[in-house]
Amino acid sequence: MPNLRVFLIVALSAMLALPIGSAIAAGPAPQSVLLKSAMLVNVNQAPQAPRGGKATPLRYYYANPSMVGLIKAALARGITPSKGKPGGGGGGSGGGGGGGSVTPTLPNLPGIALGSSFNALGMLDGGGYEPPDTILTAGVNGTSAATNVLEAVNLEAEVFSTSGTSLPGVSSFSLSAFTPDYLTDSVSDPRVLYDAAPQRWFISLVTFSPISDAGWDLAVSATSDPTTGYWVLFYFPTAGVTNPDGSVGNFPDFPKIGFNGDKLVLTGDAFSVSQKGRFSASYKYQGTEFLVINKSELVTAANDIYANINNSSYQAPVVCTTFFPPNQGAVAIEPAENLPPNSTSSDTLYMAAVDSSVSSTKTLDIWTVTGNAASTSSTTCATSTAQASLAQVGINTISLPPNAQQEGTSTLIDTNDDSLLDAMFRPSTSDTSDTTGTLWVAANDACVPAGDSSTRSCARFIEVNIGSGGSMNVAQDFDLGSPGYYFYYPAVRTDSAGDLVTVFSGSSSTSFASVYAGMQKAGGSANELGYFQTVQLGNYQYTLSPPRWGDYSGASTDPTDSSIWIGGEYSTDYPLLGSIWGTWIASITPSAQ
Repeated sequence: MPNLRVFLIVALSAMLALPIGSAIAAGPAPQSVLLKSAMLVNVNQAPQAPRGGKATPLRYYYANPSMVGLIKAALARGITPSKGKPGGGGGGSGGGGGGGSVTPTLPNLPGIALGSSFNALGMLDGGGYEPPDTILTAGVNGTSAATNVLEAVNLEAEVFSTSGTSLPGVSSFSLSAFTPDYLTDSVSDPRVLYDAAPQRWFISLVTFSPISDAGWDLAVSATSDPTTGYWVLFYFPTAGVTNPDGSVGNFPDFPKIGFNGDKLVLTGDAFSVSQKGRFSASYKYQGTEFLVINKSELVTAANDIYANINNSSYQAPVVCTTFFPPNQGAVAIEPAENLPPNSTSSDTLYMAAVDSSVSSTKTLDIWTVTGNAASTSSTTCATSTAQASLAQVGINTISLPPNAQQEGTSTLIDTNDDSLLDAMFRPSTSDTSDTTGTLWVAANDACVPAGDSSTRSCARFIEVNIGSGGSMNVAQDFDLGSPGYYFYYPAVRTDSAGDLVTVFSGSSSTSFASVYAGMQKAGGSANELGYFQTVQLGNYQYTLSPPRWGDYSGASTDPTDSSIWIGGEYSTDYPLLGSIWGTWIASITPSAQ
């Protein structure tokens, strides 16, 4: 099903030209509230997807009407998905061969040496849904002291070693139980992060159905080991939220997660049910909303709940939050992950968005979130100091991208819209307050690549330097394109030296959907990538209906060294089922290039 936000697109309207860093009016005032329904979840006891009788998710569809039956029949015969079917491998100096695909023409760009590289979760692992929504994070397993990589795709998560092998314990598990009532609720849109300060892993999702259970779901690993099988689930309901039109109840679609030293933020696009039928429903967009959580209190509560696992009379502690109700502005607010160096008490967190409810825009919205939610010592949550200020900076025009061509079929791959897909903030090494540094964001965009005459989907990258006093200056703003090619769903991360690594998908009329990576070395030429690499070539046309892709890729820094982990999607096939998607994970060490 097309992303719900696509229905909001209107004709191009005149945009107000604003100077760099101009402040604009904020949304409705924040409210201090309780984070509810904290409980311990053992994924060993969770139902495994797919589940019979489950309502079809709004954002995920079974790939075709017979997909569920074919998957169950294959599993009954002992035929396992095996994480998809590998296509042709990547190669050096711009890519490899295989699958009939060709490598994009990007002149004078050397290749990237990949470190570990392996096939990861595929379409059948998560129950046969589309789109993939690939996301990952790298962190330290507190038991083994080794780096683990946590990937989440649709309703499945898996923890990999750095070589891609299975780990002892619960390394693969369903996400279906991370909701108030896993027997009736439908969840979607997983996001994952690792925080090195408390050594905890986070998984966020949204419960969108039934609307009475709608809200954000936030799972915190019970220990520093993500394979114990135990997670503490915190749930914030949005079923009782009063919307701008006076209606009550929404679900935070397209949820995002970010954090800094002292707070964690969840964002979403609020949709209310405007009309509900027996077999379908219609929805109304109410605007953006977000939730600020005291991270220290959150982790302390998770530790306490797990420590009392055998205490039948134990009462879970409350966790105070600050809720910013709709409409806070723009669409699909992307909170940044704060990267080292960062203190455990840093105050400022940045978020960004563009207004993708119009066909193009020349402004980037940036929120500065300061303060925090109240301490749990206040059961009324009345002392919250969290607040958000909103500014806009001018950027080059960003526009809705066309859908992508692919080899062997006239079916186009859905590239969604031009909303932001990823954000990261790396503080300045000399700033102990962590308020100054570099904010990178990535998105899909429409551009005409050099040497081409047609508009393609391109990967868009914007770097904003944030200085003392909150000054904001756009340092880089560019598209990555190639004649005849379509690039889409980029993710970005930098290492401590400022080297940028990005991962994205790409295809053309002569190539299948594949995983690509790019890199810009610190001090290199601005507004371009200096390196390009094929990570994993697709080997089959993607013809599922609808041909959903994305809605994002994954990138994460390794807390133990200077490498960056990337995860992306490629097209492949499977016996009896035909067209499916797979995901591929790899590591890149910019300092080794």
